[in-house]
Amino acid sequence: MTRRLLTVLSVFLLVEFAVFYWRHHDVVRLSLSRETVIGDPGFSNEASSVLTNDRVSRRVLERIADVAEVRGEQGPQIRALERIFSDFPQDPAARSRLAQALREAGRIDEAERVDPPDLGLGKDQE
Repeated sequence: MTRRLLTVLSVFLLVEFAVFYWRHHDVVRLSLSRETVIGDPGFSNEASSVLTNDRVSRRVLERIADVAEVRGEQGPQIRALERIFSDFPQDPAARSRLAQALREAGRIDEAERVDPPDLGLGKDQE
């Protein structure tokens, strides 16, 4: 009886793992080591797939932005940074990083709306 129960439990866990991997394979692959993801030829498709999900952790979004920057893929990088910034608008690092990515993509007006340049005006000079 115990052997049969363990066999059924093992099959159940295997099926559960397979379904989880099938549904979330893109997030699982993006969670591999940074070097592995950088060299992954399917990165663009996986990143695009993940970015369409409503619920994505900041860690995964940061991974997409980081890897896309290294690979020179500005589209996924900016979309991931926009998601981070929309979730954490008070985070100065998120604001700055998004603005920098937009500047590098030549989207200067958008960058200035996200993070206006400091004109060096003090309160007494305004």
